[in-house]
Amino acid sequence: MSLQPGQQVLHYRLIDKIGEGGMGMVWKAEDVQLAREVALKVLPEVVARDTHRLLRFEHEARTLAALNHPNIATIHGLEQDGPLRMLVMELVQGETVAARLETGPYPFDEALPLMRQMVKALAAAHAKGIIHRDLKPANIMITPEGQVKVLDFGLAKAFEETPAEPVSDDSPTRSRSPTRPGMRVGTANYMSPEQISGQPLDQRSDLFQLGLVFSEMLAGGHPFPGPTPIDIQYAILRSGPQLEPLAGRVPDGFMRVLAKLLEKEPGYRYPDAEALEVDLRTLQRDSGSGIVPMSTSGVAVRRRTKSRRVVSIVVGAVAAIALAATWIVWTSRSTERSPILTRLVPLTQAGGDNRFPSFSPDGNSVVYTSSRGGAWDLWVTLISGGDPVQITDTPEVETDPAWSPDGSRVAFTRYGQDETTAGIYVMPALGGVARRVVDGGYDPAWSADGRWLAYVEEDEGWPRISKVALNDPGNPSPVTIAEEGFFHRHPTWSPDGEWIVFSRGAGGPSGRLVRVSSAGGSFVAITDDPQGVASFHPVFTPDGRYVVHSSDRGGTTNLWRVALGGGDPERITSGPGPDVLASMSRDGRRIVYTTDQVNPRIVAISRAGQVDVLAEFDGGTAWGPALSHDGSMLAFTRKVAGRPWAIFLMPRSGGSARALLDIPQDMMWPRFHPDGRSLIFFTWPGRQRVGRIGLDGTGLTWLTGEETEAGYPDVSPDGKRLAFVRVGGEGAPDEIIVRPLDGGEERLVAENATLPRFSPDGRWLAFAGARSFAGGVGVVDLESGEIRRLTSTGTWPAWMPDGRTIAYAEETADGLQTASVVSIDGGQPRRLGDILWTGQHYPYVVDPSSGELISADDGGGKSTIWLAEYD
Repeated sequence: MSLQPGQQVLHYRLIDKIGEGGMGMVWKAEDVQLAREVALKVLPEVVARDTHRLLRFEHEARTLAALNHPNIATIHGLEQDGPLRMLVMELVQGETVAARLETGPYPFDEALPLMRQMVKALAAAHAKGIIHRDLKPANIMITPEGQVKVLDFGLAKAFEETPAEPVSDDSPTRSRSPTRPGMRVGTANYMSPEQISGQPLDQRSDLFQLGLVFSEMLAGGHPFPGPTPIDIQYAILRSGPQLEPLAGRVPDGFMRVLAKLLEKEPGYRYPDAEALEVDLRTLQRDSGSGIVPMSTSGVAVRRRTKSRRVVSIVVGAVAAIALAATWIVWTSRSTERSPILTRLVPLTQAGGDNRFPSFSPDGNSVVYTSSRGGAWDLWVTLISGGDPVQITDTPEVETDPAWSPDGSRVAFTRYGQDETTAGIYVMPALGGVARRVVDGGYDPAWSADGRWLAYVEEDEGWPRISKVALNDPGNPSPVTIAEEGFFHRHPTWSPDGEWIVFSRGAGGPSGRLVRVSSAGGSFVAITDDPQGVASFHPVFTPDGRYVVHSSDRGGTTNLWRVALGGGDPERITSGPGPDVLASMSRDGRRIVYTTDQVNPRIVAISRAGQVDVLAEFDGGTAWGPALSHDGSMLAFTRKVAGRPWAIFLMPRSGGSARALLDIPQDMMWPRFHPDGRSLIFFTWPGRQRVGRIGLDGTGLTWLTGEETEAGYPDVSPDGKRLAFVRVGGEGAPDEIIVRPLDGGEERLVAENATLPRFSPDGRWLAFAGARSFAGGVGVVDLESGEIRRLTSTGTWPAWMPDGRTIAYAEETADGLQTASVVSIDGGQPRRLGDILWTGQHYPYVVDPSSGELISADDGGGKSTIWLAEYD
């Protein structure tokens, strides 16, 4: 049926045809009954004549009509006039993003508020289970008032030709019933990798498409350019995005947002639109406050040649001449010109996790550790490009590489399969035989003259900083004294050799930077953040005036600098992070760092080592799960950057986790009360107190007073007794106290002990000598007072269902956590199945119904090394 302007269809008078495509014609029309202008989408004949496609389209349209959001074009209804089927929609005035791009790319400050509106539209649709599937610049309108309107939500799927099937509640636009493999819906140039491959889709496919739109808005061109749609799709599947045109135009934090949106694998993208909105909101806040470093828009990006031979990676490093430390980037003040970011690119784009980058002295090469070959080995890559070179190839774990100041050697940590502890090795930068210089050490750092290595070693289970001369490796000397309850990590040596800066923390994501004379002595804090802020992985600037480090003081973990003498820290990077493990070139023009996206998980581990992921989170930390007495619920602690420790609850079978409370109070170590209606916990960091709270978040009461530091509580199976650790003062030991739950006489049951756990019958109390792996585990007979020290190593005890055996965490020779068991009657400890954790110091509980260990780990996520260059 031919339609003409002025023609009336039902009570709609056609005004002008404003579009035509595979989904039909779109007319501007007047609803003469309601006296308003609308958009009429007239369905193609092929759809109108196909009963099954028409039924599905009508079902989709009804679902989409339920969307009510200011950034989504409203669907008013469906109409039929003889053979004509029409969709009545809100008429949006304005221009599409595609039309706006014909005049050039958007400035970042103009684009960012629009991007946030697009994300909010997606979040609203995804919350209803609706996926767009065809996001592109032509489907996004901007009104004259600057309001975003996203068009055609889900309609691409509705127009797909499929075999006849009844319409059901499993709507094709709903994420719970994804597109079937083999079916491809969407515009060719804007498909996600999984769309191109015909794989099932979820909301993360929309996020990839949004990344394409964001990139094109800012660069003016597609990030996967090609002469034909086939070439573009091949690039989407096989190549990295071309983000170089954005260098100098957008904050480095936004570059990382784009890279995360454009990940090939959906599991490495943002999990949902809400998480993306948080990062964009943070960028907009920081951009408005001047925190985000912006370069001028006219900077030309210097393209690096890739024609140099790969062998020059290490040859150039060995022959390097020490450069003068001009230090443009990190010492510029407001009286000097601001540094201009000319390049921000991922240095490692494929193949395993990549961490611990270290610059060669000439700044042209980077050594790093990578799992790309299957094992954790050392690799070297040129900044200018080319294939990386593997310089170790062993079954052991090699990590923490540090390039020597003269460029001839690399120091690193190796966790050997036949070694009792880690060790520090030194090898030629060209590759070759590695020489062991330190037994039981890790985190090596060179002195500027190349004569010494500072490193971390453990003394009675607690780490301290030591140093060793390379010409006398048999005589190391301590720089700090080990402190029970504190971890000394990540030393870095000042350029003049006078100072060593390291991180000092009580465990978990918390800690401050301190400095100590390289000759030893007392240390002085150089950062003074509130409790709960983590500052770590320090590295000196070439002039020795500042210490660059990672910190979550800004709400996300980014790179900061602070003067060696202390003072207010200054932010270097921004964005979602976490940005860690920085290394800088001697001329101050380049920095490499790791975006270390470790995704914590709550897992159930079988005796055979099989892992069932119950929940996975995007960044942060999850820790210390507890199982309810009826086996139906889990409680655990979660920490994200800029937020306090919070208690979360979830079903034991897996599913969504919810926060118990949203308050600025750190709460951790939840343990269920037998009544099934409440749990106990303690506050940390800061002054430790034990509290009790209902599972509905009400009824908070304190079980210990402010006069006593009390932590790691447990409640007896009958719910009448409380056990907790009374924290010792200066030099005093920690003690385990048992008393009535609601108050009363306190009983000291063990000294030099921590982590109390009641046995299933309530007669025994398991404990650890310390939270370090050197603590050992034991039990107290609460009837007789007898104390049995059962092992000399191990920590984090948990009861087996028989009530006569204790499971605990142990450390393997290669530094991984495993599980062991020992009888309370004594005897030889033994391994509990074939279980290994990714990470360390993860407490667990034993599910009596399945025998599985319920724990947390950091097995999810991906680590990528980034390069930033400045003028």
